[in-house]
Amino acid sequence: MQRYKNLKSFGALFLIYLGFSILFTYPLIFKMNSGVYSAFYNTDVRGTIWSLWWLRYSAIHHIDYNNCYFLAAPFGVNFSFLPILDISFLISKIMVVLTGFILSVNISTLIVFALTGCFSYLLCYDLTKNREASFICGFIFAFCPYHLNKVMEFTYVFLGAGVVLYIWALIKLKETSSFKMMFLAAFAYIFTLTFNPYYGFLSFIFTLGLFIFCLCYQFKNKLHDLSNASGRKKLFKNALVSLSFIRNVAILFFITILINAPSLWNIAKRLFSSHYNLAEKVSMGYVRSFEYLFAQSARPLSYLLPASTHPIFGEFTKKMFGSVFYGRGSIEQTLFLGWVPLFLSYLAFRRWRFKRAHSELFPDYQSSRENFFIGFFIFSACFAFICSMPPYFDLLFFKIFFPSYYIYKVLPMFRAYARFGILVILSVSVLAGFGLKFLLERVKNNACKR
Repeated sequence: MQRYKNLKSFGALFLIYLGFSILFTYPLIFKMNSGVYSAFYNTDVRGTIWSLWWLRYSAIHHIDYNNCYFLAAPFGVNFSFLPILDISFLISKIMVVLTGFILSVNISTLIVFALTGCFSYLLCYDLTKNREASFICGFIFAFCPYHLNKVMEFTYVFLGAGVVLYIWALIKLKETSSFKMMFLAAFAYIFTLTFNPYYGFLSFIFTLGLFIFCLCYQFKNKLHDLSNASGRKKLFKNALVSLSFIRNVAILFFITILINAPSLWNIAKRLFSSHYNLAEKVSMGYVRSFEYLFAQSARPLSYLLPASTHPIFGEFTKKMFGSVFYGRGSIEQTLFLGWVPLFLSYLAFRRWRFKRAHSELFPDYQSSRENFFIGFFIFSACFAFICSMPPYFDLLFFKIFFPSYYIYKVLPMFRAYARFGILVILSVSVLAGFGLKFLLERVKNNACKR
């Protein structure tokens, strides 16, 4: 009975977010077979739509997708070198054959928008236990300028449904270590990686960030516990729990690699093979120019200025295009966090600091979930923000290097580090959920006093 109620509530929540999806993409709902939510000719959507058309055409006419004779005729073009994962290819093929290449994109756009809101709600509700705050958190993240811009530039595959579902499942896996959560986390990561390798990469880095935070969390207390027998026993017990979590995460990554083994093996062969020179690897997309990291990274004002499409402040933002404080333009640098979410996040930070500083009023707060997760999402926002920066800032006399400089040496196929902004936005959305929860509690307490 309880499970039925939960499914019913999730269904109602999905319909509400779906309504917002239709509203924000209006008038797409009236042009599901003839248009897309994009400028089309000035974006990558054009290439995506053509690829889906060719996928459907080749499937219906029993033609090998990899040998396209419509391009570079009469020689044709071979697509076998493209870094496409088999699962996403198969799902896309089924969708375009059943619904058509335009309709499949539009249905997916509306559904994934709604799922992004729902999964964000689940994450925030699990942390705050406040429905109103969680709903607003889901709304903030799902319909942020980043997502609306990414859909117009690249279609629905850049919506964060898979990322937030994986993060929620990862947090649950840390706390419960259940097979169900491991399966859900593995499913979410496979879904994310296969449809958007960039987000698979970002989710992996997020996982490393969680490990780092757990290691450093209450480090002074851990050092103090080493000085006595009971403290060492406690540390040993916590270490076993941490090792169990690491083992479970390792298993889910192993499952992901195993399921995608044929595709990943082909990618690895082309990336590391000596049969292909650097120019060939660049043409295939396995190695990107180092200069891209500067053009497609974030800057501080990318997070603070409204999108260039904003009806009031958009023109001011456009004037900042190309500056050292904003970045190249709107394609990758539309990362506006929102002033209201930032204010609510500040309220969460302030309340968190107050509770930590007054242990006599909140004696159990140091060991609470709230203390851990507010601290973690503050860390996550800062960590992702730093990762989204360019490889270095040149200050004439010396350079300040950022993680993208070093990650590129290992994974040269990734170039748009501004996309780490999705993790900054998610972290701020969760913190805003905490801030709104505290604000609503304060309003309720003041009302009771009257």
